[in-house]
Amino acid sequence: MDERESPGRVYEESIYPMMDDVFVDPTVSKLAELSFGKDVLELGVGTGRIALPLANKGYRVTGVDHDSELLAWLKEKDDKHLVTSFLSDMVTIRLDQQFDLIYSIMNTFAFLESIERQKRCLVTIQKHLKPKGRVVIEMPLPTFARRKANQPIITSVFESSTEYLGFDRYQRKEQRIESFQFAFQLSREYFEVVESDHKTLHYLWPKQLEKMAEAVGLTPITVLKNWEGSPIDETANSFIMIMENKK
Repeated sequence: MDERESPGRVYEESIYPMMDDVFVDPTVSKLAELSFGKDVLELGVGTGRIALPLANKGYRVTGVDHDSELLAWLKEKDDKHLVTSFLSDMVTIRLDQQFDLIYSIMNTFAFLESIERQKRCLVTIQKHLKPKGRVVIEMPLPTFARRKANQPIITSVFESSTEYLGFDRYQRKEQRIESFQFAFQLSREYFEVVESDHKTLHYLWPKQLEKMAEAVGLTPITVLKNWEGSPIDETANSFIMIMENKK
């Protein structure tokens, strides 16, 4: 790995989809549309893929992440010092500020590995919201597992080639997704695994997240299929829930 192949660069280049006009632009536009004010908090800010474009639009963005290497890459990219970042677990973060909008996108909220930690995170979120402030949470949705309800464990390949294999294993009872990724290279006459990754996620169904949110004083407003604003339907492989602080 050369000096430019930092963990932050590898992280950015591995996110799908990569192109700004496919992923970043619609996400930033929808978040800007949802926020009534300029004070914004991102949970799981990473390298600032979303935070920096929001900050460039004039939003006062604060980011929290538990990975110091990703935050170091964010600071390297943020030459204008637009994003305020904190190294912390997003469940236990305590900031001396409240926000107009708090968001957690892609699989970040699902990386909280238990329903107990997800509930505690919602409590933390509510405490950091201004009155009538909004929360946006994106969550993976295992549609393949839902169609095969009679099978407790289901494996689904999401990408494969001679150089790469990625698959998810759904455990319905535990509402757990184990995601495996392997990179190969041809070494003489056989393939050698040169890099691998294994992550565990705890997913929620939309109705579960609604009940958890209401229990801490957050009112669900709508559920979307994507950042373009399409309503959720049976083809969705993730959902975006928008909530408001009623306290």
